Amino acid sequence: MTLSPKVSIIIPNYNTVKYLEETIQSVISQTYKNWELLIVDDHSTDGSIDIIRKYSDAFEQIKFLQTEQNSGGPATPRNIGIDNATGEYIAFLDSDDTWYKDRLSFHINFMLRENSNFSATYRNTFSENYQQNFEIQENKFLKVYDFHELMKKNLIDTSTVIIKKELIGDIRFNPDRKLIAIEDFDFWLQILKKRNERILVSKVQTMNYRLTGANISRSKLKMAKKFYDVISRYEVSPWKRLYYFCNYSILSLIYQVKIR
Repeated sequence: MTLSPKVSIIIPNYNTVKYLEETIQSVISQTYKNWELLIVDDHSTDGSIDIIRKYSDAFEQIKFLQTEQNSGGPATPRNIGIDNATGEYIAFLDSDDTWYKDRLSFHINFMLRENSNFSATYRNTFSENYQQNFEIQENKFLKVYDFHELMKKNLIDTSTVIIKKELIGDIRFNPDRKLIAIEDFDFWLQILKKRNERILVSKVQTMNYRLTGANISRSKLKMAKKFYDVISRYEVSPWKRLYYFCNYSILSLIYQVKIR
């Protein structure tokens, strides 16, 4: 393994022309330079494709890919990105989020230092009326989630995740439309269960999560139903499902008051 392993960054995009250029620029501005960016468009109709082509024509590291037809969610675009990735590590970035400029440098060094194959960080949450953050404030606080801990609630933000590609192997995001907005949770669980792996989470904030009216995951009742559907795929015991769901409900109330 090289000291600066290549990172394949995957951005699924559908009609986010308002934010996409800012997201791409946050990748280009990274102090860590050994990366490729795969932007997978899901047949946008708002001018996003023009922005993607502008950057893919200007930067050899940026690749424009597209789904065969609109898939209705980010799972299929992310899978296409994974299939075409050439990096040793896979990083995910949503098309309306942005990264701090030292995000990749910090995170890759963190993974190498901790000998981690699967890790995430914290986020800064902002809206149109609040400022983004761009500077990393380091500390040593860590959390570790195994399969059973994560089943209590998905506390992993997709745009903060980096995974070693060989760990993913043949595992892919489930494109079932019933899982839209929670397909990432199902993906993490697949990896943890099949690979007997853990997620190492640093409390350091490395990205900006944008709150908009379009955030699919903000409906609490819908997300509770989706959460139960996912854990039911992994746990057959009704009592354990109830245990996980009660944990989810309690943690959701806590994080509704204090969003990290």
